[in-house]
Amino acid sequence: MRRLPRSSVMLAGIGLAGVSALNACTRSADVPDSDAMARCYRAHQTATIALQVARPTMPRDENLAARRQLEDSTRRLLAAWAARESLAIDAAQFAERTGRAQAFLDGVNAEAGLSDQQRMAALSAASDAPELWREKTSTALDCADRFTS
Repeated sequence: MRRLPRSSVMLAGIGLAGVSALNACTRSADVPDSDAMARCYRAHQTATIALQVARPTMPRDENLAARRQLEDSTRRLLAAWAARESLAIDAAQFAERTGRAQAFLDGVNAEAGLSDQQRMAALSAASDAPELWREKTSTALDCADRFTS
């Protein structure tokens, strides 16, 4: 039986160690994707804008109910995102705007929030079709449910 050169054995060992290290660094499949969470957060922002624009055309009770639902959904999404980042910030802390929650929210807005241009485009689209607030709100609520259920 022929023996492998010592350098080949060392290279194989280094390669296996590298693969093991890479596998240790990858997130498990049950950890939500940050890009998907960012898209969902932007959907919440767009839905909020659509709801604000549609407000004058809506019954007051319907607007309040939709706004509360959307705010609750946004808080749950942010709490799930904080948990993904190994931060202990729950939905109640986002509701209370605690210092930690506000700092996290500021970071999310900076990294994943709508840009000024996107915000203006959403405002323009909502003004052109204020009746689409239901669709936008439903989309936002559905995506948050995927992360918080």
